[in-house]
Amino acid sequence: MNFYLDHLLPLYRNRETDTPSPRDVGVDYVSSVAKYEAIVRIVNTVREVGLNDLVNALSRLITPLSDIYETAMTPFATHVIQDPDTMFCQVWMEAEELTATPIPGAKYAIAFTIGECDPFHALALAYLLLNFSEKHALRGKDNFQLVNLCYKLTPTGVYGALFYDANFAPVFRATRRVARATRGKKSPFLTKFREHGHKACIVEWGNGGYRYYGQELDLEEHVGQALIKIRALVNLMG
Repeated sequence: MNFYLDHLLPLYRNRETDTPSPRDVGVDYVSSVAKYEAIVRIVNTVREVGLNDLVNALSRLITPLSDIYETAMTPFATHVIQDPDTMFCQVWMEAEELTATPIPGAKYAIAFTIGECDPFHALALAYLLLNFSEKHALRGKDNFQLVNLCYKLTPTGVYGALFYDANFAPVFRATRRVARATRGKKSPFLTKFREHGHKACIVEWGNGGYRYYGQELDLEEHVGQALIKIRALVNLMG
């Protein structure tokens, strides 16, 4: 068992990259290239296997043998993770908008944050990874693949980025159309966010509810600050 608080999966751009030491990157635990590959494989099988059969195993992979983070999706854990008070925020963009350094196979990126839901952060991250692929596959867009990811998991929440291949294009375009069509209405999308020097991006927030509707200024501040941290994480390995 372990008592690691901060879990980091850096962005491995190739399989030959060495795992940095925890001391060098200021965390308790750094995941390896092998773990990154295992997470990608599990996420890309969710369409055939289903979220419910994978979420516990994936959360244990994210925080192995943890005495800090729960890794079993109990009814109470499900309630906490799916409660509207647990805020999930996802910023949809092209991969080149998140990092200028090419990532093999990546065309699109989802920068994300998960609010505090201690001790269920590993489960919340596993849920986000699996649910995102499963729900879009169920809409008939089932040929896209997660090709890379990075994250930092702490007792106060999780942030990171997911990278998808070119087959994600129909999902990206469909989501952009929905965001534009529902702008100004009671919607889980905020389409007005634009960083200086970057294209306007789609921001999806909430957790199945609309408790954050009408708080766009706070959300814009949250997204701006989050993207600074996520870009630093994406570029941690050069």
